[in-house]
Amino acid sequence: MRKYILVLLILLLAAPIAVQAENHSEKNDKYRGFVELGTSFNIGFYNPRGTGAISTTHGYQINTHLFVGAGLGCEYHEMGKRWFLPLFVDFRYNISDRKFTPFFGLKAGYALGKKSSDKLNPGYYVNLTAFGARLKIAPNMAMNMSIGYNYQQCVHEEKYYHYRNGSFHFYESYTRRLHHHGPSLRIGVEF
Repeated sequence: MRKYILVLLILLLAAPIAVQAENHSEKNDKYRGFVELGTSFNIGFYNPRGTGAISTTHGYQINTHLFVGAGLGCEYHEMGKRWFLPLFVDFRYNISDRKFTPFFGLKAGYALGKKSSDKLNPGYYVNLTAFGARLKIAPNMAMNMSIGYNYQQCVHEEKYYHYRNGSFHFYESYTRRLHHHGPSLRIGVEF
């Protein structure tokens, strides 16, 4: 499992390098890609703990304000020691086309995984960027920083084994839905 996660992280980090190595023509000037690192703080638990996240998004800049794309992320939630691999659509709205501009965004999707896994579980995923700032550092590159709210549902199947007189008697199984949510902070690079 750790090997797969390591390969995924390497691919996520290598994506911007491969894209920048290409020649950008006028035809693909509308292409935009993002790589982001982030964290969120789970609330609603007696012992709140945070998350670590990395994601990449690739898509189309429809006009100077609106971006639409799709992405893949990798998140680790300290509460429950669980991994999530969300696939999502990403919408961003830039307020202006200046060197420094605020933006708003929404990522929504579903995390890949198995209910029976102790480490990698499926569930709905939403990251609402309440406010972000974009700073253009080159003609085709910018830095982003945002604050928002992160929600990750965790669908987990649990089994309880019952023993009588030292031998297996029966087991119970039920599906549990956990909700990891809280404020988030993300920084990233746009290319």
